[in-house]
Amino acid sequence: LLIKALDSIEIESDSNINSNFDINPCYDETLISSIISYHLNNLSRIINIHPKSDHWYLNVLFNYNKIQFHQTLRIQLSSFWMIVNKIRNHSIFKNIPQNTQNPVEKQLAIVLYRLGSKVTIWNIYSKFGISEDTVPLFIFRVVEALKSLKKDTIIWPYNNY
Repeated sequence: LLIKALDSIEIESDSNINSNFDINPCYDETLISSIISYHLNNLSRIINIHPKSDHWYLNVLFNYNKIQFHQTLRIQLSSFWMIVNKIRNHSIFKNIPQNTQNPVEKQLAIVLYRLGSKVTIWNIYSKFGISEDTVPLFIFRVVEALKSLKKDTIIWPYNNY
């Protein structure tokens, strides 16, 4: 790639007949490499070449046994569904007519997965089939819904956890 870039620069400088200057191009390979890398990184953002699929969420997560589920989301499966049922009707999860939200259980699973492990945003959106910008949005929604329950639901755990 670097060689192609250098060749194209040479072709452009050779084809510039109208130039009255005698230019000896000086190639800084590090600079050219940095420029190419920058453009390739921005290109990957624009066309979103990172693979993402919700297969793991739809077909694997809820088929884990109790121990695997607890290790993954840091919560018992029964507690997960209890929280989903308590926050499901919160106004923050109501659909705007133009935008359909992801299910509450998916948003909660993403938030718990993010907060309970050292995963990257890329890992989350590739496993759950979402865009990277939705992770902070889901965190905001779920935390807002949980804050509304704090008086009745959030308690310090006892020794039986």
